[in-house]
Amino acid sequence: MLYPYRAFDAEQLNFLKIPLWNPYTFSGFPYLASLRCHIFYPINLIFLFLPTHLGMNFSLVLHVFLAGLFMYLLAASLGLDKFSSMVSALAFMFSGFFIDEIWWGHETVMGSITWTPLVFLLFLKAVKRGKPSYGILAGMIFAIQMFSGHPQFPYYCILALFFFTVYLFLYSVIKKEYKRAFIPAFTLLIIVFVGLGLTAIQIIPAAELSQHSIRAFSEDTFAFFTRWSMKPSYLITFVFPRLAPIIGTSSFPFPISIGYIGILPLLLALLSLFLIRDKYVLFFWILICLSILLTLGRYSPGYSFFYRFFPGFSAFRNPIFLIYIYVFSASVLSGFGMSYLINNIWKQNEKKLRIIRGLLISAGIGLILMASIVFSMTSPEPTSDPGSSGYLQLKIHKFRDTLVYDFAIIGFISLLSTIALILRKRLAIRDVILRTMVICLVFLDLMLYGTKFIRTYDLTPFVSKEKYVDFLRKETQPFRVLPILDYPEQDPVLKLNKISSINGYGSLEMMQDYVDFIAAFQDQPVTQEACLMRAANYDSLAVNMLNTKYILTTKRIEDDRFPLVYTDDIPAAQTWDPHRKDMVKLKVYENRSVLPRAFIVHSAKVIKNRAQILETLKNPRFEPHSILILEEEPEESIDNAELEEGAEQVSFISYKEDELILKASLKKSGFLFLSEIHYPGWKAFVNGKQRKIYRSNYLFRSVHLDKGVHTIRFVFSPISFKIGVLITFLTLLALFVFFIRHIYRKKAIK
Repeated sequence: MLYPYRAFDAEQLNFLKIPLWNPYTFSGFPYLASLRCHIFYPINLIFLFLPTHLGMNFSLVLHVFLAGLFMYLLAASLGLDKFSSMVSALAFMFSGFFIDEIWWGHETVMGSITWTPLVFLLFLKAVKRGKPSYGILAGMIFAIQMFSGHPQFPYYCILALFFFTVYLFLYSVIKKEYKRAFIPAFTLLIIVFVGLGLTAIQIIPAAELSQHSIRAFSEDTFAFFTRWSMKPSYLITFVFPRLAPIIGTSSFPFPISIGYIGILPLLLALLSLFLIRDKYVLFFWILICLSILLTLGRYSPGYSFFYRFFPGFSAFRNPIFLIYIYVFSASVLSGFGMSYLINNIWKQNEKKLRIIRGLLISAGIGLILMASIVFSMTSPEPTSDPGSSGYLQLKIHKFRDTLVYDFAIIGFISLLSTIALILRKRLAIRDVILRTMVICLVFLDLMLYGTKFIRTYDLTPFVSKEKYVDFLRKETQPFRVLPILDYPEQDPVLKLNKISSINGYGSLEMMQDYVDFIAAFQDQPVTQEACLMRAANYDSLAVNMLNTKYILTTKRIEDDRFPLVYTDDIPAAQTWDPHRKDMVKLKVYENRSVLPRAFIVHSAKVIKNRAQILETLKNPRFEPHSILILEEEPEESIDNAELEEGAEQVSFISYKEDELILKASLKKSGFLFLSEIHYPGWKAFVNGKQRKIYRSNYLFRSVHLDKGVHTIRFVFSPISFKIGVLITFLTLLALFVFFIRHIYRKKAIK
């Protein structure tokens, strides 16, 4: 999913260019504002030195390593020993949540959650030492989180810090430490302001885009935003992770237990709840309860309260992602449990150690016996046919087999832990050996579960040069294609080869005007996730006005207006399942009714009601070449004199991502219609002088031209980006001055 965007980012980085607009998806969208662009994320600098596929692999491995490192440092700062900190690190970096994001290929999510322990670490240092410099550093790390491309998780990180701030404030008040009560709040404000200031260059354009995105116009907003709420039954997968694909449904597609942190870490976290009296342990348990309450989404009244009253909370969908706060907190608590086990029971309390050994032996033997009993149960022959009586038996068989496996795993881990404790006592095994055994046990448990979900893909079907691509690239003037394929991402090969498509995947970058325009010409709503045109509507005026010259499909089109002009055998992986190895025949049909990317119109009509504009466009008698629909009165007059056919010409001199240059020759004044998406920030210059851009035919751009020969330049230069650049520059300048003064002050003290 992200590979074409990473390749595009790498190309722009090599040219030292900030890509503001991407014309290759959804007929064009503001790329930087969509948060698909990650050129400001520091780790992505590796794409300057590595091929895209190697860079992505290296990035995934690096993020897992950094997540463990930062969790280790956080646990150590909370007073835990090295061994206990290592347990926390392993539980976090190899948790089901990380495995799930690798499985989905959500590199942006991994980039966001990786930095959470480091933000908490610097926040704690700022609070403990009362130094704002640590808060500023935390704000800089928060900015890195934001630049990773998935602001939902940095927001949840700040939400967790807010709860932490309130907790520390109340704790200070109870302890009557009034001078320290407001330090956490001050630190949190520093983090937020520094982070937002540094990321303003991208966040302000994103805020502008959000006002045009489909997310701002959803009819049933709460239902849409809580679609992926965690079902209460899913909580059992935190203990029995292999039940996840059985409990999950098509509306909750999480075959991996994203809350699984390993059996031993989970037991150690529970140990901290009952045996440790510590302010940090109490807070992280409160955070666990809050995260689970909010993760339940529509199944919990708590989520509805935050959705309605907490600033920014309603901007993000899919409550299930809040489970990452649980994973983070439980991982920290597992370190506390391990530390207590070592220092208070392992070395000092033989009686408690005997109790623990007895419980582990009982649990291990009991679970293994239970697994044997469940496995020996028989039932009628199962079948995969949902309409048959054996379909329920199939589900029961899967549930039974999964429980057997999980019972056996937990039982063996319990017995191995008991054996390790007994050997330490009887054979005087050195602590370092025993600790190594525990680390290996945690690691093997997580790997045994997670590695089966780590998938690899053969990129050859997507990066190889297909013959149909060469055929399409022979075109000398701009055009678009409509891929009618089954692949959810629709056109990765097209993106990589910079062939513009009217389709795409996403929601923030899919603008409501674009959805309404396409939906008006088809008999079903456009989906929220992917703007898909039905094959029955490929001959609509929407397709023609979008300059769609070719239809790409594996199906047959029986229509003389769409002649078959090319066929190519391509890997099936390009059209659906990336793991398929067979070949399919791709057919390229030419749309003979396509309208040019740019042409001259001499008659205009003003309609201010947008719904009425769509009705006018749908009228079979509407001729785009003859009349233009504007939404405001033009400042210029129009010459309606008769013209000879072919007297006017429009051609492209240059077509770049965020700059278009055209040449037009007119025998009388008129409007240049451009089949490009109208969006704030586009500017038009006619012979070097700026001209007003009119929104025309609901979705497109047009500019008035006088009689004569003109050079027209369209450039994307949004004011939101300029404001963001200014704020980011001022923030960097302020930070530079602060740290210079800080350095000189330290030298003066010495």
